[in-house]
Amino acid sequence: KNYLQPAKPLSIYPYQFEIHTRYDDLDTQKHVNNVAIANLHQEARVQFHREAFRSFREKYGKTVLYRAVLANIQITYLRETHYPYPVVAGVGIERVGNSSYTIGVSMYQHGECVGTSQSVLVFVKDGHGTPMPEQIREPLTASLIKE
Repeated sequence: KNYLQPAKPLSIYPYQFEIHTRYDDLDTQKHVNNVAIANLHQEARVQFHREAFRSFREKYGKTVLYRAVLANIQITYLRETHYPYPVVAGVGIERVGNSSYTIGVSMYQHGECVGTSQSVLVFVKDGHGTPMPEQIREPLTASLIKE
């Protein structure tokens, strides 16, 4: 697999968030370390869920109970990320399945893609995978990446 393949343009992502790096994130080589970068990808996923499901929460409140858990994440590091400069995360849905979905994130700093991630979230009930509630499909399909 070619990990240094050309980056996707930020414009294909339905959501874009600026996330600040922290001094605490630096490693001995003076760049943001890989664990901190994983946290940046997590922050992008959290912000995505807050925005993509805003109208869902307003419409249904807590009447539709669901729980999705992170089952897999793959992070590809493409370039060094530097403090104190923020990153811009492009976020969207890559795939919607029967009981899971995949979130794609690309991180940019100074206009260059510094890394990507793919996160698979699975719906669970009583400790086992369960079909995705139909009400969840709408915000997910509305958030598909425009490749």
